[in-house]
Amino acid sequence: MLLGLAMIVAASTQAHAYETAAKPACDKIDTVFPAAFTAWGKPSAAIATKAAAPLNKRVTAKLPEAADKTHAGTFSLDVPADGIYMISASKPIWIDVIQKGVTLRVVKHGHDYAPCTSIRKTVEFPLKAGLATLNLSKSFTAAVDFLIVRKAP
Repeated sequence: MLLGLAMIVAASTQAHAYETAAKPACDKIDTVFPAAFTAWGKPSAAIATKAAAPLNKRVTAKLPEAADKTHAGTFSLDVPADGIYMISASKPIWIDVIQKGVTLRVVKHGHDYAPCTSIRKTVEFPLKAGLATLNLSKSFTAAVDFLIVRKAP
């Protein structure tokens, strides 16, 4: 019981540390992008759940409400070549990718890939050429922008 309480306190402390961590001073948001994220600076297109998610294009998903009162949606993804792919989102959200029935492990994630932009989270997955499923979940808002790009080798 005490171990469980200690774990909850530690997780809460880590979350608070992230929220209060020093962020770079930005005069403007979404004006300068790292090379991998230049598509984020272009207008987004709407995408419906269960649709094919494009690569190298910012899209706005309208996620339906899930049973837990958060928002979630599933998208298909046609991966053109093996590689590490970065999936970025405009809101705090859970991102999973499934290929051949297996939920893939994230190889890297962070909140600082593109400072001074509206990108709030980026995760990296090792994807194989072929079909994959992208699951977005645990969003507190229905509208979430996301971008999928292949990481330069």
